This record gives sequence, C-alpha cells and structure tokens, in this order.
Amino acid sequence: MTTVGILATEISDYLVDQEPGFEFEHWSERAVLTYIRDALRILVLNFKGEFTKTRRIQLQPGVQQVLPADCDEFVRASAQVDTRGKPVSYLRRASSATIGVLDSTACPPGRAGYRARTYQYDSSNKREFIVEPPVPEGAVFWLEIQCVQVPAVDSFDSVLELPAHLIPALKELVLYYAYGVDQESVTARVYSDAHWKNAAALISVERATPSIDNVDTIKRE
Repeated sequence: MTTVGILATEISDYLVDQEPGFEFEHWSERAVLTYIRDALRILVLNFKGEFTKTRRIQLQPGVQQVLPADCDEFVRASAQVDTRGKPVSYLRRASSATIGVLDSTACPPGRAGYRARTYQYDSSNKREFIVEPPVPEGAVFWLEIQCVQVPAVDSFDSVLELPAHLIPALKELVLYYAYGVDQESVTARVYSDAHWKNAAALISVERATPSIDNVDTIKRE
C-alpha cells in the first residue's frame, strides 16, 4: 500500500508541477485530492469486487436496515453472528417479488430465539436492505454483510487502499481530470482526451483479465 501523498507527488511530477518551493503551484493539493477521489469512484464502478469488504453491523428493530456511513453499496448479507463473530444462522436472498409486501409490523419471534433467515434489497436503493423475520426490539443482534466501499481519501497522509494493478488506470484518470480543467487550451484538451483513452484501455484490459480469485470461481462453477 502507498499513501495518497506519494501518488499525488508522482502525478504532480508528471505534470511538471513540483519545482522546489513551488510544489503543486498550478494544480493544488486540494485539486489533486479531488481528482483522485473522482478517479476512484470510476474504478469502483468498474471493479466492485476489488472494493467489496466484509462488515459486521448491528441489526435495527423491524425489517428495514441501513448501511453504515462507510459502506457505499449493499452486496449481500451472509450470516447472523454472535458477539464473537461466530455464525448463528445463515441468510439466503429472498425473491424480489416479496419487496414491498413484507409487513414490518408482523410479530417477530422472541428476542432469545431470534434468527435472521432471509434478506432482500432493491437495486435502485443501494444503501438499504430488508431482513426477515423482523428484528425484535430490545436486544442486540449482529449481521455479517458484504458491501462496496470507495477508499477514503481524506488527506495526503491517507493510505491508498487500492490494488497495485489498478494504480496505472487511476493515474491516467487523474491526469484526464487535471488537463481537463483548462478547456480553453487545445493542447490541454488533447492531453486530457489521450489520458481518458489510456484509462479506458487499461480498465478494459483489467476487466478482461480474471484475477486468481476469479479464475478459482470460474473453475468451481
């Protein structure tokens, strides 16, 4: 793992914007951070599997559940777990036909014997999902889920949680944004377009090249 600052300096060097005493003069640190965040969002859209994390969340009473702030998109719910993380029940995905007809006022099982059985979500609302039976009031239950997380880029000190093979595409996307700022310059527009095409080509190659995990999955299927 590298830091955002190291990556930003490498990009700024490429932009010839690291003259001693005048670092980040044309493209400010704040601007480069913004470009990196935007580039990461594009990579996440194309490689969700690379950014899917397992989280343990506390279930809320009823059926409706909301992702924690650092989760950007729900993927699946795998198991209800105890305080030590040991599974107590495994969930299956319910039919999409049940969305909108689940009764959150239905009487849930007793607190001591509660077990989550199914989950469901609407792809148009990626930050919420439903569990059945309804979670009873007055007790704490935990659920293990998988969700997509865009890497946090808060400052140059942030560790860049990005697989090494996606860094070249990230750099090309950042350069696309950097040159794209100066739309009145024909040269800058040409450079911006070139870096966008480079990024698209790299993303296309990565998407066509299965990772070791994907190869194993293909073999199992």
